[in-house]
Amino acid sequence: MTQTVKSIILGVLGLGAGALLASAPALADPNPLCPVCHADGNNTALPLYPKLAGLDPAYLTKQINDFKAGRRTNPVMDEIIKQLPDADIPATVAYYSSQVRTADAVADKALAAAGEQIFKHGIAAQAVPACANCHNDDGSGTFRYPRLAGQHTVYLINQLTNLKSGDRHNDLGFMERVAVRLTDDQIKAVAEYISGL
Repeated sequence: MTQTVKSIILGVLGLGAGALLASAPALADPNPLCPVCHADGNNTALPLYPKLAGLDPAYLTKQINDFKAGRRTNPVMDEIIKQLPDADIPATVAYYSSQVRTADAVADKALAAAGEQIFKHGIAAQAVPACANCHNDDGSGTFRYPRLAGQHTVYLINQLTNLKSGDRHNDLGFMERVAVRLTDDQIKAVAEYISGL
């Protein structure tokens, strides 16, 4: 399947999902602990915590299950996840996946421009593929690769740094192999660009 055909199919599926979500009744997060850090999934003012809005349901479910199983760890989430009943996971995922994420303001336009080159074209000399290859040109992500567009810069830097060091390792090693080839400055640049998408 060509990239163009795949993009068309994903676009049609996305329009269909968008129409369904637009006509669906408003959802609410059944777990009162999640909004403490994640707010409505988009407007959390705490840049250490990710925006969950718009993440693909399959991807978000995997991350929750990885935290529950200890495949992904975080000092805060390790404790909070124990208080999320398995029966509440589908409703929690549906709530955050249905929220609309908005971009952060770009603080450093020159840094973001350097990051755009990495995101769209990769770094051939360092064997770094373009981020867009997996996360889509607009950073919207898929069921396998997370939506990056509009994510907090600080959170993105932390996750890429954790992947680079091996502290995060629940992605079958793919992003670890990519992140380890990036310099700290390149990580900051691509994070600055992504946050503004």
